[in-house]
Amino acid sequence: MAEEAKLKSQMGSDEPVKFTDEELSSLQELQNTYASISTQFGQVKVSRINLERQMENLDEVENN
Repeated sequence: MAEEAKLKSQMGSDEPVKFTDEELSSLQELQNTYASISTQFGQVKVSRINLERQMENLDEVENN
């Protein structure tokens, strides 16, 4: 909130900031990239959990 007030005082007005189409496109691309990477990390975590379960099962079979 303090940063917002600081930015407004630097800009000198309470008018909304307008972005160009190019800036909006760049932001959308950044959001899409972030979402994709987040999804990939989630998939890696699920794969890791599944592999750990398989290793535990293999250890049990080997011990029996």
